[in-house]
Amino acid sequence: MNKFVCLLAIVAVATATMTETEAMASIERMEKSHYGKTILDTIALQLEIQDSADDLIMMLRETEQKMFNE
Repeated sequence: MNKFVCLLAIVAVATATMTETEAMASIERMEKSHYGKTILDTIALQLEIQDSADDLIMMLRETEQKMFNE
């Protein structure tokens, strides 16, 4: 849970308060972990196919639930 919450917090903070350079540095750090890269790739795919934000949120919640059940 801590990894997931931390990841979501980083993304939220990056988009809300960081400069573009700081946000990119944060995303690059996330890409260095397998889990972070998987989440970023999934979000990118969802956005690329113009899936609804509700579907993206549901997918992230399902991912979180799967992590807790492991």
